[in-house]
Amino acid sequence: MRPSSARLVTERACLAHLPHALPALVDAAGERARWRFLEFFTAHIRNPNTRRAYSKDIGQFLDWCQAQGVHDITEIHTLHVATYVELLTSSHAAPTISSPFHEAQRDTRAN
Repeated sequence: MRPSSARLVTERACLAHLPHALPALVDAAGERARWRFLEFFTAHIRNPNTRRAYSKDIGQFLDWCQAQGVHDITEIHTLHVATYVELLTSSHAAPTISSPFHEAQRDTRAN
């Protein structure tokens, strides 16, 4: 299915609020995944500094998932998140690292 031109314009406007391009796993997952990702970061996170930080953290997590052999975003499970957070807690404070993951998990469960 081809996205409407109005939806593409909206998607581009949402992308302007992110500090970098969509993570490859999100982009490869299709229009619905891209839309939900953008919606989460633009509609649910109003503070631009928080949006930038969470977007960066999630992008790094998704890059790590790819390096672990995850080829599709639907292959990511809670175990991946827990393992990643454990790896990072050796050099960062756990609440700082886990914040975007808890937000994303809460958003996912709500839908």
